[in-house]
Amino acid sequence: MDNYDKLLKVLISRNSEDKEHTECLSEELFAAYLNNILDNAAREKVENHLYLCSACRKQSTILHRVKQGLEKEELMRASQGITDRAKSLVKAKTYKSLLEVVLEFAKDSVRILKDTGAMFTPLGLATAGVRQGTTAEMKNVVHLSNTFDEIKVDIIVERVDDITYEMNIKTSDSKSGALINDLRINLLLGKRELASFMTINGQVSFKNIQNGIYELHIVKSKEVIGRISLELESVK
Repeated sequence: MDNYDKLLKVLISRNSEDKEHTECLSEELFAAYLNNILDNAAREKVENHLYLCSACRKQSTILHRVKQGLEKEELMRASQGITDRAKSLVKAKTYKSLLEVVLEFAKDSVRILKDTGAMFTPLGLATAGVRQGTTAEMKNVVHLSNTFDEIKVDIIVERVDDITYEMNIKTSDSKSGALINDLRINLLLGKRELASFMTINGQVSFKNIQNGIYELHIVKSKEVIGRISLELESVK
């Protein structure tokens, strides 16, 4: 059990209301905390802030669960050298329009609240390579699809429990259907990059995703060719 797992047990039992506190944690400071590289004084500063700030508690829980999911899926990562080189090739700015999708998951049903890119595809019409599971299991699954620069991107979002999802992405040639490797898929929460994977066998997976608003960036060679805002909500 790491430092944050121990802290989380205490945080869950605390009142979620904010108390007076200093400005929120920087990305760098919290990342260093998660990776256990802070000295005792800095670690105590982070933990004291999380006791007081419900906004940072919520975001830190999301980031920690995503980090755990990525560690379990180590084989899906490209090597750090490949990832760093890929990042260096991406243009700093992109003017691609942002497609927006809002999904609301209720018990045994999903509602599409917004879909600016007409991405939603009924699973009954999805290709065999995309469909998985029984009809009952598919009630908590959504298939989204769009084409960017002749690359077809299939996104399968599956609810695992009330607040947790898995996101599986498949990339293929829009004409031949051949799987496309070595595309980079970025997952962002706000302005913070949570993960950056290179496609292997035309696929990447993100696990332990929680309710929230995310952005997916599809990167080909030196530019972002597609941007998708994906909001995940759950209702009882």
